[in-house]
Amino acid sequence: MEYVHQAQYYETDQMGIIHHSNYIRWMEEARIAYMDEMDFPSGELEDDRRAGYQELAERIGEEALHALLAERDPESAAVIHPHNVRRVIRALEMHDDGVSYAQQKSQFSVPREHYHALWFGLMRNREALYERINLRVDLMFEQGLVDEVRGLMDQGLGDALTSMQAIGYKEIIDAFDGVMSMDEARELIKMRSRRYAKRQLTWFRRQNDAVWLYIDEENVIERACSLVREFLQN
Repeated sequence: MEYVHQAQYYETDQMGIIHHSNYIRWMEEARIAYMDEMDFPSGELEDDRRAGYQELAERIGEEALHALLAERDPESAAVIHPHNVRRVIRALEMHDDGVSYAQQKSQFSVPREHYHALWFGLMRNREALYERINLRVDLMFEQGLVDEVRGLMDQGLGDALTSMQAIGYKEIIDAFDGVMSMDEARELIKMRSRRYAKRQLTWFRRQNDAVWLYIDEENVIERACSLVREFLQN
């Protein structure tokens, strides 16, 4: 993935040469844009502004928050789904800083294929996958997930940290806070993990060049080997 920046007149001197300091700024812009494009949080600690937008979202709802973005930055609102609250908030923050999320997103060029490669995507029967996810959550509890979260909270690492909003941590923190029982937290972790797995599958299915194999099939290894041999011969 490439990040393209068109140099502006004010970023050059009278000879049309770019000032050295701009390269550092552009590298930081590219880093932040890339992290945002890959859905990574921009930082660990939640600042007051982000907390304010999150509180606003809870108070007025997703649609109204998206409408607020559309009023301030219609171009960015057009490329962000109203239900993607985290990205809507990010776009509002960027607008506050004088940066357009849509403009930043447009500066990513289409990824180029650097290597001629054979891609395999592995899938499992949906029911079997969900059952394994449920078993994995039960195993996490048996191996001390609750004590792990309690220890982190004792160190002062509360739900203000982005990492503590991860599936598994957030629900147990809510259980400690009396929002739900620990059994309810366990079931909620299972449900959210299944939903997350579904979103991952949806994302990976966008890889049009991938060859998808069901690992539950008896001849999956033989088929994969056959495809590799055919690929190497071409």
